[in-house]
Amino acid sequence: MGKRTAWEEIDKKAPEVLEISDAIWSFAEMGYQENESMRLLCERLQKEGFQVKEGLAGIATAFSASFGEGKPVIGLLGEFDALSGLSQEAGLLEESGRPGTVRYFGCPAEEGGSGKTFMTKAGVLIRLRR
Repeated sequence: MGKRTAWEEIDKKAPEVLEISDAIWSFAEMGYQENESMRLLCERLQKEGFQVKEGLAGIATAFSASFGEGKPVIGLLGEFDALSGLSQEAGLLEESGRPGTVRYFGCPAEEGGSGKTFMTKAGVLIRLRR
C-alpha cells in the first residue's frame, strides 16, 4: 500500500473515528470504569478484523486488539478514561472565553526507557494541576 492509498483509507474512516471519539467523550468514564468505551472500541476493532483479548492483567476494561501476524510487531497505546474535575463541555478555550491551559508533553524513550516515569519522578506531570 502506497502513501497515497494509506491517506485515502484514513480519510474514508475519518467519520467513523470521529463518531467513536465523540461517543467516548460523552461516556466520560473514570479509570477502571470505562465499560462503554471499552465495549465500543472492542466491537469496532472486531468489525475491522482485529482479534480482541479482553480483561488483560486482571483489569476488566484493559484489552488488546491484533491484526496480522509475524514481525515486526507495532504497538499503539490508546487511552480512553476521563479525568476527574474536568468539564465535558466541548469547545476550545478561545471560543468559550474560559480560563485554562493546554499543555503538550513530549514523552521520550517509552520503548524501554521509561520516559514518563522519569518525568513523573521529577514532578513534571504533577504540574498539570498548577
